[in-house]
Amino acid sequence: MAKLNAHHHYDDGRSMHLEPIGNNEIASLVGIDKSTASDFFTKEFGSYDNYCRTCADPAALTAALRLLNGEVKPRDLYGRAPPGDGGRPDDA
Repeated sequence: MAKLNAHHHYDDGRSMHLEPIGNNEIASLVGIDKSTASDFFTKEFGSYDNYCRTCADPAALTAALRLLNGEVKPRDLYGRAPPGDGGRPDDA
């Protein structure tokens, strides 16, 4: 994740870099097989093409990196009112 974070300038104070990293490039940087890098994109994004589409949207890319870095907790999904805690009646 560190190499992907660095490529996208995630959380380093610079503007997000929205250009997708190439499958072969990330494999080389991390020191893994190209097929392992491909498996990562398939597992985490559904496909490399989906990763590329995610990169085109800064909000989606930020959300994806937050998820991949384990920065989102289930409580973050509910805002201030978890299900059954004064929200909509169908939240119970």
